[in-house]
Amino acid sequence: FNFGTNIHITNENKPERQPQNRFLATLDASDILKLQFGDAYPTLPSLVMSGKRVRGITGSLNLGFFNIDVSVGQTERLIEGTILRDSTFRVADTSSRPKESLFLHDSTYRMFRSGVYDRDLIAIRPSFGSGENFQWGITYMKVKDNPSSIVYGTFPKENLVAGTDFMFAFDDQHFKWQTQVALTISNNDISKGNFSDDDFRGFGKGKSDSAKVVDDLISTAKLARNVITVNDEIFPANPADGSLPSLGIETELTMNYLNNFIRALGFRRGKAFQSFGNEFVQTDVQGFNVSDRIRMLANRVLLSASYELKNNNIAGAATAITTTYGTLNTSATVYPANYLPSLTLGYGLISRKNPITLADTSDAVKRQQIADEGTGRYYVGMNYDFTVSRVRQSVTTSVSIANKADNTFYKRNQDNVNVSAAVTSRFRIPLQTTVGFVYSSNTGSQNVLRKTTNVYDSTTTTSFAYQTIALGAQYRMLNDKLTLIANFAPSFGDFQRTLLQAGADYRLNDYHTLTSQIDFIKNPNTSDLIASVVWRFNF
Repeated sequence: FNFGTNIHITNENKPERQPQNRFLATLDASDILKLQFGDAYPTLPSLVMSGKRVRGITGSLNLGFFNIDVSVGQTERLIEGTILRDSTFRVADTSSRPKESLFLHDSTYRMFRSGVYDRDLIAIRPSFGSGENFQWGITYMKVKDNPSSIVYGTFPKENLVAGTDFMFAFDDQHFKWQTQVALTISNNDISKGNFSDDDFRGFGKGKSDSAKVVDDLISTAKLARNVITVNDEIFPANPADGSLPSLGIETELTMNYLNNFIRALGFRRGKAFQSFGNEFVQTDVQGFNVSDRIRMLANRVLLSASYELKNNNIAGAATAITTTYGTLNTSATVYPANYLPSLTLGYGLISRKNPITLADTSDAVKRQQIADEGTGRYYVGMNYDFTVSRVRQSVTTSVSIANKADNTFYKRNQDNVNVSAAVTSRFRIPLQTTVGFVYSSNTGSQNVLRKTTNVYDSTTTTSFAYQTIALGAQYRMLNDKLTLIANFAPSFGDFQRTLLQAGADYRLNDYHTLTSQIDFIKNPNTSDLIASVVWRFNF
């Protein structure tokens, strides 16, 4: 049995914010049973959940032939809404009364700024197979706001995700195929409650040939009420229509043979795909990504290349604009010998294009959405380790250039150059110093509309450039138990700032370490002073 805990406490934890403190206790039993109590981040297929904090109980049972992952808890805690004022409205006039209002008496309503409801989550994923050569999983996740948790709130929501995933591999996972599919449905306002059978019958009144449709709706609703609130706020209303708007699918194939690591990924996520366990996933997109990493000459030469092509408007709606995105990245790294510098060369190309043309510029909306651009990126980096007068030196340099060419009438072109260099010296005495330099230059231009001719032919140019010098030192004392740290980094040009940093790291014994640091940041009009003390206790 292994026991552990993690506690993070900060004064930024306030009632008007989501929890900033973190509390976690864990129990592992021979890699078979794992329990987490407190703030955990459950591991589920990424379409369902990725990086979401759940305060509650998370656990997994791994028997090999059968496994189950469960998470039950809270993803959002209540934050009561803010009362603004009391106002009078005509009782019958609902159009002028905002949703953020609460009836008090007669025609008086209390106006408020909506708060945040308690949001509860339950997720279950049974799976079959150890995951070494095969695994098939089924995931169910339900997330629901608690409408009674706060008084001043609007639009409590509910989200249901059901999915399946499988993994197939052989040859010690040199060949591996993974696929996940998920279907989502949400309710954007569960405060209305469920529609009753009579509500559905009312929809069909006065309509011919509606009896069968109404009966089908009632039968479907009886089943659906077991898992989600059924009313007119269901989104999407038909998750399984021809365009599958709430379906997400990803399939990935990797092969590791002959010093090649090949990866191919295909993905499609509908416009209505929505999982409260992964709220940052890009939707209304489909495409593919292929890459290869090649090792040559006993790993002294590494080559890599990747290409991604994707587009939005996957349902092909006539009223929407389809934009295509392409990304190419290539690099080559050479390690000639231990006494020679290593070198990395990189090239990339990013493109964005849609079918809007100059003929569409009379449409103000289309004019803003027009896209036809390409950005070329170039990179050169070098690292060299050598010794001079018994002082070990490490030199690192890099040059990064990006040029964006906008082929539309806007001509929003950009040129960016970044140069950095640093030398780290390790002396025979317990001293290490670093001298670094950074140069950054950014220039942008665009055509603007000349009002007299109504033509985009007047060019404006802006630039932003700065330089930073970095000086740093570390000195070890008391048989390396104490390390003193100092850094000085002034910046000049369009960005002006001076950083002074001092700190110490003291190892009391094998179990206790004390670290302190002070940062002083001088800006043109303000100054910041940041101090910290960290005690690390290992047991």
